[in-house]
Amino acid sequence: LLNSFWLFLILASVLSLILYFISPLLIESYVTSKDPRVLENALKILQIFILTIPINAGFAILTSYFQSEYNFKAPAISTLFQNIVIIILVISLTNSLGVFAIPIGYLLGTAVQLFYLLFLLKDRLKLISKIGSVNLRNTGFIDRTLGFIILIELVNQLYILIDRYFYGDVDPGGRTASRHPRTRHPRWH
Repeated sequence: LLNSFWLFLILASVLSLILYFISPLLIESYVTSKDPRVLENALKILQIFILTIPINAGFAILTSYFQSEYNFKAPAISTLFQNIVIIILVISLTNSLGVFAIPIGYLLGTAVQLFYLLFLLKDRLKLISKIGSVNLRNTGFIDRTLGFIILIELVNQLYILIDRYFYGDVDPGGRTASRHPRTRHPRWH
């Protein structure tokens, strides 16, 4: 658990840093508006959501751990905490922050969600204090299977990214090729 937790947290942090620095390019590529205010707001919102990637990675590992221990209640309750924080912040901060209340609420709600699970583990594991004892060789990080899985998942996500890139060229009422991964139904625009 300790090795997986820190491995995912470190890799997600590296991914977040990369995405954070290329986020202006992403916004310019995907947002069709030329209004500088819209572009600036979209960039800020994307950067706030990027900050949640490492938090969600840690949460995913802890959720898997709890579920392996047949404790399904703790991850479900943590999700409830996340939603409560989001609702409270959106209701209380919308007047002062506008649309930014949503990503800020999501960021803080996700952090509360992670800290709740860490709090439940505090007596059994000292995750925070043992970062120096992480052995990446024991995580399977070197394993080729993990590399193939990551490659397959990245290729699978390229379809959605490429389709979104051409979204601005689709006439109103037109149909794009993007499909929800679970339902396989085309989206109408």
